[in-house]
Amino acid sequence: MIWRILADLVVALHFAFIAFVLAGGFLARAWPRVAWLHALALAWGLWILAVGAICPPGLTRGFQAALGTGLV
Repeated sequence: MIWRILADLVVALHFAFIAFVLAGGFLARAWPRVAWLHALALAWGLWILAVGAICPPGLTRGFQAALGTGLV
């Protein structure tokens, strides 16, 4: 049960991060102090796309496959 909750948490955080990367510019316009955080998140997201690197939720899927749990 705890693994299922943790897997759901990872998915929720991943979607929140993607939403912040895509729409964080609007938030940064309202609150300028968030602009540097959005710039870092955007740089990370673009780097993952450009290089083809594995994002952290992808790593958890690899661990789950190795353990044979298959939660996500």
